[in-house]
Amino acid sequence: MTSSYSPYEIIEQVRLKRAAALMHEGRYKINEISILTGFSSPSQFTKSFKRKFGKAPLSYLREYLKRRNEGTV
Repeated sequence: MTSSYSPYEIIEQVRLKRAAALMHEGRYKINEISILTGFSSPSQFTKSFKRKFGKAPLSYLREYLKRRNEGTV
């Protein structure tokens, strides 16, 4: 069985899922999360995050917090 994703793409997906999990924890700022997950810069992190989740990290976090406060998460 082969994957249609390159090794880089697979690693990036894992890092982005970890970034989302760290956002859910609420312990770190977004720029800290970009460093903790191994991105070379906050702008590269934002670009990759937006490509995967369809929105910038801050928008994603705000939406998550709103849903959590409403009890829908």
